[in-house]
Amino acid sequence: MARLHPRALDPVMSSPVPVLVLSIVVLRSSIPPVTGGQEAPLRDIDGNVYPQVEIGARTWMAENLRVTRYSDGEPLSFSTYPDSIDSRESFGLLYDWAAATRGIGSSAGREPGIQGLCPIGWRLPSEADWEDLVNAMGGASVAGRAAKAPGHWGTPLSQRASATGFNALPAGFQDFTGVFLDRGVGTFFLASTWAGEGPVTAFALETTSSEFRKVRLHPRDRVSVRCLKRERGEPAS
Repeated sequence: MARLHPRALDPVMSSPVPVLVLSIVVLRSSIPPVTGGQEAPLRDIDGNVYPQVEIGARTWMAENLRVTRYSDGEPLSFSTYPDSIDSRESFGLLYDWAAATRGIGSSAGREPGIQGLCPIGWRLPSEADWEDLVNAMGGASVAGRAAKAPGHWGTPLSQRASATGFNALPAGFQDFTGVFLDRGVGTFFLASTWAGEGPVTAFALETTSSEFRKVRLHPRDRVSVRCLKRERGEPAS
């Protein structure tokens, strides 16, 4: 049975980063999954086009980011699977925390919003933003079913149509040593919130579970990124 690689659940293995215990998000599970409304596509600085989806009260990218430059044109660091020219289109690119945030972060649960590598008018979701999304999908224990793209996860749990249109794919990740892991098995989405030391926060899905879990990863692990549309009047970073 396919499971996430142990490295994904122990970010400090052979690493100087202090050990933090894997934490499961304790969220309300009584909220039924919502049906997201599709919005007009979004275009990044490289010309890539992304569908949008409204889930709860917020608008999210419905595909993984695959941009190679910040919105001002400066190149950024990323990884892509070397064995498939189609992986960039299907799974997006993989980024570490520093590249995603452009080195700007906060330990606060609801920082004003870090644009990082997101298009203008969009920002990186914080830990609290991801928790809100998981709640809107029904809670941590079941939100994985609503988040996954149908037909791509290889288990009966994921064969149902996505209730939200978030369309997560099992993109895997690249660990801080450069090894690619968990493609076809799971995926991780980066949160911008970080205290500046120790592991960073991400939210994980895997083939064998219906959960959408909060996990801790090494800051130099490269994972998938989704962006969140800024609300009217929300300050830019």
